[in-house]
Amino acid sequence: MHSVSADLPGTSHPASRPNDLSSGNPDPDLLLWRHDRWPTTVPSDLLLYGTPRIVDALLIQAQAYLAGQGVVRDHLTLLPGGLEAVDRALATLLRSGDRIIVESPTYNGDLPLIAALGLVPVRVPVDEEGFQPEAFAEALADAAGVLYRPRAQNPTGAALTARRAETLRAMIQQVPQLLVIEEDHAGGIAGADYVSAIPAGHPRWLHVASVSKWLAPDLRFAMVSGDSESIGRLDQRRLLGGGWISRMTQLAVAAHLADPGLPADLARVRLEYHTRRRHMLEQLAERGLCGHGRTGLNVWIEVPDEAETVARLAAHGWRVAPGARFAAAVPAIRVTVAGLRAAEASRFADDLLSACQGATPCR
Repeated sequence: MHSVSADLPGTSHPASRPNDLSSGNPDPDLLLWRHDRWPTTVPSDLLLYGTPRIVDALLIQAQAYLAGQGVVRDHLTLLPGGLEAVDRALATLLRSGDRIIVESPTYNGDLPLIAALGLVPVRVPVDEEGFQPEAFAEALADAAGVLYRPRAQNPTGAALTARRAETLRAMIQQVPQLLVIEEDHAGGIAGADYVSAIPAGHPRWLHVASVSKWLAPDLRFAMVSGDSESIGRLDQRRLLGGGWISRMTQLAVAAHLADPGLPADLARVRLEYHTRRRHMLEQLAERGLCGHGRTGLNVWIEVPDEAETVARLAAHGWRVAPGARFAAAVPAIRVTVAGLRAAEASRFADDLLSACQGATPCR
């Protein structure tokens, strides 16, 4: 069984539990949300049924933001959060029994969701550059879809490189019926530029851009761009349920996207997370321990005995996420370093070394 609760909003409180490194939460002090940008007045027609589902102010700013990230400007819809968008896309655009390629290890919400929808996961290993090409090519043979994170991969921190993306695009181009979904949950704070495996002109694709990691998870807000048919089908399905994202929320997000200081703020936050990841990786390397984390909010560490390591760290007061939660093929732990300061990182590395006595030295 794969628990998804650890990464969901509201299930842990980093400010009150500084030694909880299991949550996947961003640092609250680095979120860019500003309360004074919540709309104090809203046109009366936006408070009613039947008005546009995407307000003009948000549409303009969303397209500009996505273009600035390097995302192809195409058809756009809004959904309540990244995982909700993935859920809606899989349920609407694939059929029960379809095989879908996922990363291995993968985000802990993917496999339970895929199982609940009656889909069949095809797990393809990732390294620090993304999907491993040989295994990916083999999995493409009978796949109907692929789901991946182009950067800040959770849990490993992998990010697509231009070279790897070119290789994957050439493979995907041979399978035009393949639905390609990329979930870019960290966006501009990930720590690497956006690189896509979606071929130009591919007929079935979606890019999910969440604001959770850099603006605020509680907004439950994701911008979804893609080909006209896929977006149209998502919109039609959305009409049967909630219909639209709150227009007041849209106006608040639009105000943040319109801020001329946003690029500098994103760069500042990105640098701070990079510094924290790098410091943790350096601390691990100094002790002969192997850590991975090119991008994102976490560091992925292979350990000799997963359960024993988690238990020993708990005895030292540290809570980490076991690799089994992410269907890892090797014993490992995921450590959220988003809110971890330098002194805490050094102390954690000491305690991890003690917990991993007998581990194979880092190669």
